[in-house]
Amino acid sequence: MVLLQDPANPGQFPAPALLSTGSTSATSVAVADLNGDGKPDVVAATSDASGNNGAVYVFYQSATSPGTFLAARTFPAGAQPQAVRTADVNGDGLPDIVVANFGPGADGTGSAGVSVLLQDAANPGSFLAPVTYASQARAMDVAVGDLNGDGKPDLVVANLGPAPTGSVSVLLQDAAQPGVFLSATSYAGFGQPLSVTIADLNGDGHPDIAVADSTSATIMLQNATAPGTFAAATQVGN
Repeated sequence: MVLLQDPANPGQFPAPALLSTGSTSATSVAVADLNGDGKPDVVAATSDASGNNGAVYVFYQSATSPGTFLAARTFPAGAQPQAVRTADVNGDGLPDIVVANFGPGADGTGSAGVSVLLQDAANPGSFLAPVTYASQARAMDVAVGDLNGDGKPDLVVANLGPAPTGSVSVLLQDAAQPGVFLSATSYAGFGQPLSVTIADLNGDGHPDIAVADSTSATIMLQNATAPGTFAAATQVGN
């Protein structure tokens, strides 16, 4: 759904335009100029009724009709996507797509973890087949940022996990292979994480991790002497 502000009535929005994902349910959305035409495009993560077949719907903005979008192009993801992000993860100047997948539906098929869809440099606006990396159970959210100071984006995944506790998984990028990620290092000490973000919380110049979970806000400060690793989780509210 897209609501364009009425320029004649600032702060007012006319009827929304619906961007169809067919029979699938959209769970998350991101906005970025994916094809380099200077116009923002819309990316929606979706899941089918079985919960096993996730997909990413990409709606490119019309080049001739600002604020309207073309029919979706569809790319596969893992099972039950919960969050979608865009970032240039392999440093080629083209935005890529990252998806957090909750995991398989009732019959146990489909991929959990985090899926990375690199943009096809030979066909801008198209994406290669997803590469899915394991995290812990029931990924709910993903954040992208350079955690260890090597200039390459890394991934942080919030995992809901089985009740009553979840985890956070950190996937550092392989310094020798752009766009490829190392095996996850996972941290416990949370309720059931629902969202995650990256920021320098204590002003030491190193990115830290903040998590909203089922009981509180929780932070993990980065170890200044061991880039890309983190101290034990600490609750900051409830």
